[in-house]
Order: sequence, then C-alpha cells, then structure tokens
Amino acid sequence: MSQARQHLPLSSGVNPNNPATTPSNSTGPTDHNSMLANDETVATSNSNTPEDSEIRTNAQVIVVADESLKQEQQLCAQAETKVRELESRLGNVTAKWKRTANELNKVISQTQVFKQITDEELKIMAEQLRYEISNFAHQYFSESYEVKSKKSLRKPVYERYMPRMHGLFLSEKETCPLAIKAFMWKFLQDLVFDRFQWAGDASKPMDDMWYFFDSNGAASAEESQTSLETIKKRQIWRVNTTHLILDQIRDDTRQKYLNKRKRVFIGRIRQVLDWYSSSRDHPYQDRIEDILDIAINLDKTVCLQASKVSWVLYEEPTEAMRRYENEERIVHCPSMLRRGRPNGEDFDVESMLLTKEVAILPRPALSTRQSSQPRGPGLIHLFF
Repeated sequence: MSQARQHLPLSSGVNPNNPATTPSNSTGPTDHNSMLANDETVATSNSNTPEDSEIRTNAQVIVVADESLKQEQQLCAQAETKVRELESRLGNVTAKWKRTANELNKVISQTQVFKQITDEELKIMAEQLRYEISNFAHQYFSESYEVKSKKSLRKPVYERYMPRMHGLFLSEKETCPLAIKAFMWKFLQDLVFDRFQWAGDASKPMDDMWYFFDSNGAASAEESQTSLETIKKRQIWRVNTTHLILDQIRDDTRQKYLNKRKRVFIGRIRQVLDWYSSSRDHPYQDRIEDILDIAINLDKTVCLQASKVSWVLYEEPTEAMRRYENEERIVHCPSMLRRGRPNGEDFDVESMLLTKEVAILPRPALSTRQSSQPRGPGLIHLFF
C-alpha cells in the first residue's frame, strides 16, 4: 500500500512533463487557424483605443473642411469677378450720369436762367439807343443858345447831368447837340442803367441791394481771383432775382409803376432841355419817352444775362488827348464794356463793345488871350 501511494500524483494539477495532461482553453481540439483568428481578434481589440477614434474623427473633419474651403474659394473667386463687372458697369453709369448732369446744368443755365445774348446783339441794342439820342439832339437842338437867366433852373439837376463847360458847347451851333447828347447819357447812366426801373415796386429795394453789393465788392481793372468770383456771384444773383421779379410781379403792375417813373424822369429832363429846344410841342416829349423805353428795355436785357456791362463816360486822359490839353473835351457818347460771358463764365476777360465819342473845342480863355491868333483846330472828334 505504501508503494501504491508513491505512484499517486502529488496534486491534481497538470504534469508539465506529460503533454497529454495539459489542459485546453476549449472543450474541443485546437488547430493552427483558430489560433491565428484568435490573434487577430486580440490585435483588433487592442487597437480600438479612444486616441485612435479621435484621430480618425479629426481626419474626417479635415477632409470635409478641405472640401468646404475649396467650394468657398470657388464662390469667392466668382464673387470677385462679379464685383469687378459691377464696378465697371457702375463706373460707366457714373460717367454717363456726370455727363448728363453737366449737360442738364448747361441747358438750365442757358435756357432757364441766363439769357444768351451775344456781343453783336448787345451792340445792336446800344447802337439803336445811340441813334435815338443823337437824332433827338440834332432834331430839337440844332441852334446855338445863350441862357439869360438860370434862376428858374433847378441847379442840382442842371449841374449834375450837364457836362463841364457846357456853356462853351451850347453856344456853338455845331456843338450844341453834343452837349444835349452828353446830358442824356449822363441822365441814363445815373437813373436807368443798373437801377432796375423795369422791376416795378421792387426796383427800389433791388437797387438798394445792388448798390450795397457794388459799393462793397467793386474791383479794379486788375482783378484777383477772389474778386472775380465775387463779381460772378453778384451777377448771378441779379439774374436769378430778375427772373423771380418777372415771374412774380404782373406785367401790368410793373408797367403802372414804370409809367409813373417815366413821367418823373421826363419832367426832370425838360426842366433843363426846354431852355434850349427849338420845339416844345407834344412830339418832343414823346421822343424823350421813346429814349427812356429803349434804355429801360436794354437794362432789363442786360439783367437777364450774367456778364457785367458798364458804360464809361469819363476816363483818365490818354496819350492822344494830351495833344489837346489846352482844349475842352466832352464825351457825348460813352463806351460800352462787357466783362465775362452771358453764362457766368470768364469774368477775367473784358471786351469793349462800343468806343466812346469825344469832341474837343478850344477853351474860351485860350481864345481870349490869343485873339490875334487863329481860333485853333475848331471842333475835333475823337473815338476811344
């Protein structure tokens, strides 16, 4: 019994020296393929970590983002192309709009605001006035006169509009009409031109405003750019105000006022000229009224365009006049100047539309001192 006990296993475990006694992981036999499959399963289970899943997710996100970026780039390129096309179209439209706006401004300035009157048209109107005054003076004042008494004459009116040394010219038959012409032009220059008599009741306030502008903004012959711009603004203001007055005040209302003014003017003129006229009949007064109508209409026409028109009765003696410094001269017809264009441009350019007409006679003192000598050159006509 003791020997039998010696051959018994020491334990119920596996004998490492006997492969038959080695236990198996499965209930059935184990082959090589099953072992490989088990190894792959183990490897797969070992690689399914959270880090690997995150990497695969990020990779997928990157691919999707890359595709989206490409699409966005394509859309951006298309949008940029569209923007360039629209900018080009906008530039063309803007250029056309500017051209249209400029053309519209020109049309407005030329047809609705500024009256486009040429130099030749102004000259024709001024020459008509010259002719009427000259014809009037020669028709009714063709004799020489000597005023016996001036007490009944209103000296302020008489001395204000009669030329200096007028007695010398009135005493000569040939020169008497010249003194009358000088008187009429001085009267028109003071009381008609730039005085807005055509404006009816609005003439007085407009005249006051214009006098304020003119006295505070008068510029010399050598204009600065600022002064030229001031003249332009002043002239354009006059054009716009003229249109406003003509639109807002009825013609019959303005004419009623104008008729009153003309009666006053005719009375003042006759206070002086009746002393020298060879005829005091009704046509005499009608001719004065005709002259006033032409002058007032000329002034209104000038106010409807933007250039500056001025009349010059007196100037500094020129070199041509110094030859006759011992004689008396009389400007019996003023020069007509125009600065700028009728549309309100080029105020740095001044042109002379009509020259002045000057007559010269020897002074009486000179003739008395040299009574034994010839009277002199007699009547001399100069044009400046």
